[in-house]
Amino acid sequence: MIDYKSLDNLQDLFVRLCDERKDDTIPAFKYIKEDKVITVSFSDFTKDLTSAASYYAKKNISGKAGLIGANRYEWLVNLYALWILGIPTVLLGNNFSTDEIIDCTKDTELSAMIYDESCRDLVSVLKDEETYPMWEKKEGMDTDLSLSDFQNGKKPDDICLIFFTSGTSAKKKAVMHSVRSVMAGVLNSIVKCNFESQLLLLPFHHLAGFNPALNTLCLGGCACINDDFRNLFKNLALLKPQYLVAVPSMLKVLVKKVKKGGLYGQDLGWDLRYVNCGGARFTPEIVDPLHAAGMQVMNSYGASETGGLGFCYSVEEYKENIIGRCPKEMEAKIADDELVIKSDSVMMGYYGNEEATAKALKDGWYHTGDLARKDEDGYFYVIGRKSNRIILSNGENVSPEEVEAALSKCELVTEVLVSEKNDFIGATFYVEKLSEEKKALIEAFVADYNKTVVSFKRIAFVSYKDQPFEKNATGKIIRNTILY
Repeated sequence: MIDYKSLDNLQDLFVRLCDERKDDTIPAFKYIKEDKVITVSFSDFTKDLTSAASYYAKKNISGKAGLIGANRYEWLVNLYALWILGIPTVLLGNNFSTDEIIDCTKDTELSAMIYDESCRDLVSVLKDEETYPMWEKKEGMDTDLSLSDFQNGKKPDDICLIFFTSGTSAKKKAVMHSVRSVMAGVLNSIVKCNFESQLLLLPFHHLAGFNPALNTLCLGGCACINDDFRNLFKNLALLKPQYLVAVPSMLKVLVKKVKKGGLYGQDLGWDLRYVNCGGARFTPEIVDPLHAAGMQVMNSYGASETGGLGFCYSVEEYKENIIGRCPKEMEAKIADDELVIKSDSVMMGYYGNEEATAKALKDGWYHTGDLARKDEDGYFYVIGRKSNRIILSNGENVSPEEVEAALSKCELVTEVLVSEKNDFIGATFYVEKLSEEKKALIEAFVADYNKTVVSFKRIAFVSYKDQPFEKNATGKIIRNTILY
């Protein structure tokens, strides 16, 4: 693994990486195009990076450039080319509304927007910014330049990247990372398993989407691109990745297939050996079938604000709320029941929001907003969000996530959200193909749950939704007010 402290900027990283892996037998990328597997060698990847960097060098982009498009190989090449040139990049989601595009563009003071064809209509609403079609791999685009020929005057403390939080509140915050924090985030080995290929499943405009791509290359592996979650099972068979990171809502879909897939899913044509669950709690109902299929299960904990470094716990046996021990690359402690973290991968702050930055960053420590504890063996446990904590009039505190985890153990429940009304706790359920019979069984489960907990954690009333809860791009439920 390259030591990020020996590098001035991301151009240095790509020069070193592409040189070290130029004769590698493991390709850089694989993806599907017209039902065929496309393999990109490191030599071809280096040519594409150089071509894309040359394309943008001729644009003379000053200031920050936005990047928007679908999950695909070219998206990553465009991002890396902008980094090679030292152009600060703002990542926007192709699922953003036109209003969000306008707001995010203004909030981050973009001078240019780079888009792929699927987002042409989205960016057409922009009037004050230059817009450029994304670099595309075409015949005749080769250049005689090398990666080291471009000018990049960026230093480790300079701004490199802005992307938007994927938290469970509706308001997005612009998370700002430096050259150093990006490099520290991708140049780490917190995942302790020997995989040759990883399936990139999550949206690239979020940390859990773009960071694993470059981290996989730095670890010596091949980054396999899943273009659409609806194609997951087909791509698992065609690309045969050994490792993937997903959120629990995705893993629930995967587990249904895994139960009939045999060892590593080989009966389905897969070779999946490692599964990492991130973004939210997971349960034994997810872990046990994966273990039964011979797969190593990991649980990741991190945040947009902490960059690519975080906790990664290998689940030998399920323990509720555990996130593992702190990796050597960062520091963590509990302060007033809250988990706080310090590392070189932590953000610079929230762009244009000094008040929020001051609340989150104190004396070099990022305050996660998560209620946590640490046991005598050094393992950390996250109980829930401080901002979600329900404080009743009698002074008792309830973590809704803790109650939701207990209610989710009912096999009939697809999703559940817990909230408070008139000083009582209620639960709203989404259940597939809801019927009166299912309601009766769920309410019996709730009654049994109420017998096992203290009075202030009991569910006083139940309601149902006929549609799934609204979620962010990484599958977390957005916590809106629930009306009973």
